[in-house]
Amino acid sequence: MSKEREHAKRDGSWEEGSTGFAELGDLLRSGFSDGRDGGSAAGAELRSAWSGFVDAARDLGQALAATANDPEVRAAMKSAMQTVVETVGTAARDVADTAAERVRQTAERRKGEAGDAEGDTEGPARPLVTCSWLADHLDDPGVRIVDTRWFLGQPGAGKLRYEEDHVPGAVFLDLDDDLAASEGPGRHPLLSPADLADLLGRHGISSDHHVVVYDQGPGAIAARLWWMLRSVGHERVSVLDGGYGRWSSQDHPLTTDPPDVVPTTYETEEGSALTVDRDQLLDRLGSAQVIDAREPERYRGETEPIDSVAGHIPTALSAPTAGNVGPDGTFKPAHVLAARFFEMGLEKDEPVISYCGSGVTACHNLLALHIAGYPEGILYPGSWSDWSASGMPVAVGPDPGPPPEHHPGDVA
Repeated sequence: MSKEREHAKRDGSWEEGSTGFAELGDLLRSGFSDGRDGGSAAGAELRSAWSGFVDAARDLGQALAATANDPEVRAAMKSAMQTVVETVGTAARDVADTAAERVRQTAERRKGEAGDAEGDTEGPARPLVTCSWLADHLDDPGVRIVDTRWFLGQPGAGKLRYEEDHVPGAVFLDLDDDLAASEGPGRHPLLSPADLADLLGRHGISSDHHVVVYDQGPGAIAARLWWMLRSVGHERVSVLDGGYGRWSSQDHPLTTDPPDVVPTTYETEEGSALTVDRDQLLDRLGSAQVIDAREPERYRGETEPIDSVAGHIPTALSAPTAGNVGPDGTFKPAHVLAARFFEMGLEKDEPVISYCGSGVTACHNLLALHIAGYPEGILYPGSWSDWSASGMPVAVGPDPGPPPEHHPGDVA
């Protein structure tokens, strides 16, 4: 990479971090100047607001650190930023209790207004909608809601939770029974476009509807259906930010009643989302940008609770999905996600191939990349469950590792 390009990337990181920090400062200042007494009930919101402030400050510190070449300078910058955070915190905590609720309401209103701006018009919908936005659109005939709650190692638990209560109007689709094919590579093979169209039509969803998908939170299962819909050309699809957990914690309505579903015809189109199979991915190792959505210890090969082989695909970067969301389970802002992927070394003008254990949580990273402004990502549907079972090259440890010198079966 040229020095000019390095400087350009660092300047972009500085600008993204500074802009986000300034926006948060404006929001906090407007809330603090409100002067309304929030009382003790605002305590939980205060902690949430303060946590967001600290996270933003640290993100800016990382962006500032990225502008320096010397490791000691970077360390000093981060240390200085942490000192600022702690110092400002002492003063801010003395006055913030009276404004915490106002800050939360302002943030929710602004996010909801942004959702209205793009969620109620023809064309692509926002990738995320807030609980406030969905609450205002429960009776919208153009909106369809899908509950995809699923719990690892607990078959059928999602359906039981749905029957206990769910967002009014939501239909239920199970990851194992509905959103995965019976045959194909990996543990959760993709449905064919025809099978997906049949599934959606039977549940009253047409290609004209704005589909809002949620899971328990923070969106890994919902992102799978978000990506599947985009893969057949459906751009009016959004994930409920924070999922059922956030919806229920904010006292929005819940019901046990199943919705009145009128079957319809779903017409698929050719979508912009792409896939690769294991041989195609193998051919691109060393030139493609590849990320692994699993937990760091699985990436390093220290543990593997599901598949027969531990480790990761050579050249893949570790990008656990937990890094895409904040403490409250909602996605981090676009500029923060952009900074995260920049720090990994991902080029913003090139697509990224995402994989996980079985092609599900990989979609969480594809959604985060989309929010961050990256080109349409590429899914490896079979993911590690397919790769590790097929005798493909494996890397272990914290480093991505070099691309394989020879394909399996090649003669040296």
